[in-house]
Amino acid sequence: MPELKLFKHLHSYPPALCFLLSKKRGQPMSIEDISKSSGLNIGKTIALCNAMSWQGVDVYELHAFAKACGIDFLNARSMNRAECYVRHTGTGLRTPFARLSKSPDWDTVYLPLIVRWLRSQAEQSPLRTNAIQQLIQRLDKLKRLNL
Repeated sequence: MPELKLFKHLHSYPPALCFLLSKKRGQPMSIEDISKSSGLNIGKTIALCNAMSWQGVDVYELHAFAKACGIDFLNARSMNRAECYVRHTGTGLRTPFARLSKSPDWDTVYLPLIVRWLRSQAEQSPLRTNAIQQLIQRLDKLKRLNL
């Protein structure tokens, strides 16, 4: 049932999360980097970076964008890396997306996107709402420390 796993991954890893997980040589990838690497125009790349689902995205664009972000939904090793990062985010083992907090785009791009993604997760999983609210508070503290 590999196709069921693919659909699970697509649901669990929307374009915005792929963007947040993207990195090149340990540094967060910019929208311009992803656009160049994927071959998608900058407008489409911006739209995908902010999208909370893959709904309405062409399969070729989905593949190009995800690949540019370093996510391969059909590769177990790639998905294991992403799953481990997301699973340990907010468990106290690491501050969520700490490497992004060092970017000059933290306040304008990354933090608002992380909060939107976390809120979309809370809508999908009401049982996790308290944990997600705690993560948002931790991110807010991190933002204040960087000022």
